[in-house]
Amino acid sequence: MSTSTSASASGSSKGKANGDKEANKDTVTLVSEDGESFSIAKSAAVHSGTIKDMLEGGFAESESRTVQLQIRSAVLEIVVAYLEWYEKYADAPEGTRIPDFEKGIPADLALELHMCADFLDV
Repeated sequence: MSTSTSASASGSSKGKANGDKEANKDTVTLVSEDGESFSIAKSAAVHSGTIKDMLEGGFAESESRTVQLQIRSAVLEIVVAYLEWYEKYADAPEGTRIPDFEKGIPADLALELHMCADFLDV
C-alpha cells in the first residue's frame, strides 16, 4: 500500500548518494491539502492524466517531483492505493484473479472520491 508520512514535501535530496537521486526519479510525492505526503512510483502516478500532465509538462512539479493537491488526505490515500492497484493489475494476464478494489471504499467518501477521480482523470 502507499507510504504516507506527515513530513514536509519540501525535503531535499541534497547531499544524498547518486543512487538515491536515481531512485527518486522513479517516485513522486503527492501532498494533500492538509499536508500529508504520499510517496508513489511515477509509473503508477501517471495513470492519472492530470498528474501525468503536471509531471511531464513544463510545470514546477516536473522539477520537484512533488504535486500539491487540493484533496483531503483521507481521499488522496484511497487515490494512491487505487493507482498502485491499477499499476499492479492493468496488464495482468487473462485469468488472473484480480481483487475487487471498490469493496474497500468507505461509503461516506464515495461522492468526494468520484469528484476527485474526475478531476485527476483516472
